[in-house]
This record gives sequence, structure tokens and C-alpha cells, in this order.
Amino acid sequence: MKYIHFILITSLLFSCNRNIIFEETQSVDCNGWSIDSVGRFEFVIEDTAQFYDISFIVRNTGDYEYQNLWFFVEYVKPDMAFSNDTVNLFLADNFGRWAGSGIGSIYSATYLYRDSIRFNQTGKYLMNIRHGMRTDSLKGIADIGLQIKISDGEE
Repeated sequence: MKYIHFILITSLLFSCNRNIIFEETQSVDCNGWSIDSVGRFEFVIEDTAQFYDISFIVRNTGDYEYQNLWFFVEYVKPDMAFSNDTVNLFLADNFGRWAGSGIGSIYSATYLYRDSIRFNQTGKYLMNIRHGMRTDSLKGIADIGLQIKISDGEE
């Protein structure tokens, strides 16, 4: 009977995330996220006809001192062409309530970066993320991540 419950729960968990083709989080140094530290995420795209959503995942503690978090994003395509972007994520509202959900003192939120986009090349993509805050060591960020999933809608 225990095995049947385990199989059912496992099946439910995996079926809910069936549209996710890539998801990875990376821990940040507990002493602070250094301005020189880069989150490096590599993913493979096999279907250029499909629409995708790209999201960032941020886990922060209540010790994070700011309302927002700036990311510098470098995006490299399989042909080595690259682009840069600057992204502003709001981790808390104007009243100091953290975005996302919390377990203990860790808050986790997913932020849509691009929706319903198509990748124009198959192959390996790379996304590098650095923090763009005005401090050399950013305290209170526990993990950063990237999620790529098949989009529910089209352009």
C-alpha cells in the first residue's frame, strides 16, 4: 500500500511539470553573492517551432536588504552570437511583503522574463546571470535559477 501511494504522488509531481524542459537553481555563497560570481545555465533547444517561456527563480532570506534585485544577463546562442540585458526583479512590495512563497526564513519566487518566444536555432544555449546591485557582496540571496518551459499560449 505504501508503494502505491508513493507511485501516485510521484506521478502527480512529474505530470505537473511536464511542460518544463529545463530548470536549474544554483546556491549562492552564504557569506554573500559576490559581484564577480556568475550563475551559468546551459540548456538545449531541439524544437524551433515551439513557443517557450523563460523565467528566473530567486530564493531569498528575510535578511535581504532591498525591495528589488537587478540582474545582468548574458545570453549566448548556439552560433555564439550573444546579447546582454538588464532585468529588475521586485522581491518585495511597497509594504515589505516578500513575493512568492516562504518556508521558514526562505522565500521563493519565479519571475517571468520572456513569454511565448521561439528560439531560432537548435542546440546548446547559455545564460549567464550576475547581480547588478551597487554592492560588492549581496547578502540575503540564497539561490538563483532559470526555468524554460513550453508556453501555454502563442504570440
